[in-house]
Amino acid sequence: ELLPLSAGDYQINGRVTDGVGGPGVPGVLIYLWNWSGSDYSAAISDYDGNYNLSVNTPDTYELAAQRAGFIYYNTNLDVTSTTQSLQYDIPLDRGGTSIDGRVFRGFSGRGIPGITVWAYVSDSNENWWDSYDVTGLDGSFSVPTYPGAAEIWVDYGYGFFGADWMNVHVPSGGRYLEIPLGREI
Repeated sequence: ELLPLSAGDYQINGRVTDGVGGPGVPGVLIYLWNWSGSDYSAAISDYDGNYNLSVNTPDTYELAAQRAGFIYYNTNLDVTSTTQSLQYDIPLDRGGTSIDGRVFRGFSGRGIPGITVWAYVSDSNENWWDSYDVTGLDGSFSVPTYPGAAEIWVDYGYGFFGADWMNVHVPSGGRYLEIPLGREI
């Protein structure tokens, strides 16, 4: 049985899937909070994509879900005094294209593993999506996204300096980026 990280009077549970009706997605961080900041809950989906959250008070909450390789998901949920248990399934989206590339040491050209690469993309209608991936052993990444204007953030952690962010255009066929980081400290 899945237990929420906080125990409250109102239960929200469901399943995180790869698209609508797809297989369950494990390891998704799901969090729920009200805008006053007085009530929140968080969980990580299990092997089958199931999750369970719990809050203390009826309110309008924002529910968000994120995992590398998927578009960030968020929506508002109304938890009312008559809602003791709410079922809400979360269909994650892989986007219509991707930003692929490699993060490497600027001097040696060696790939850097463990770097988080975020993409914030907007289209001509001012819709925004964000997603991320973590570089593999060779420094490669593939961030799912949609075509549009993208702001790329590189979270390289302590010990490196170099690229912080850059603006790029993502065509429908995707985009490839080589991101050099400076020397090790």
